Amino acid sequence: MECVFNGLNLVAAPDVAGAARQARPPAKRQRWQPADIEFLFTGRAAFRKLDRIVAELSRTADESSDVVVVLLPQNLVVRRIEYSEATTTFVCDVRGRAKTVEIPNGQPFGAFIEVVPKRNHFQLVTRFVDRLLHGHEPSSAKTVPA
Repeated sequence: MECVFNGLNLVAAPDVAGAARQARPPAKRQRWQPADIEFLFTGRAAFRKLDRIVAELSRTADESSDVVVVLLPQNLVVRRIEYSEATTTFVCDVRGRAKTVEIPNGQPFGAFIEVVPKRNHFQLVTRFVDRLLHGHEPSSAKTVPA
């Protein structure tokens, strides 16, 4: 499988963080997703991989860009992803209102990561919360109001 962002194959790269650091800043809108368009995830490993890639892209993106996960097939912008033993919960933004989508662990879901010009006054970066670690938020949590 190939996952290409800004011309870099993030799966084939031996160091995902290094590959993301080499990515050029987005001109207008950039999308990280596999070459075959649909990226299916499941479980904690997928949660951690998404968190790692969002964290690295948010460090390399300029302050005028949002770095968000978009849930497929609804194309919902995800503000926060919460992982628990039973489900992965996506807190999405639908016309300014929060919508929660729960997916049982073991059931794959489609998503991509998008780097886009800021939509609001603050930079939006999808946050990740691992409930198995007692609410610990990994490094990708930036300046995002809930």
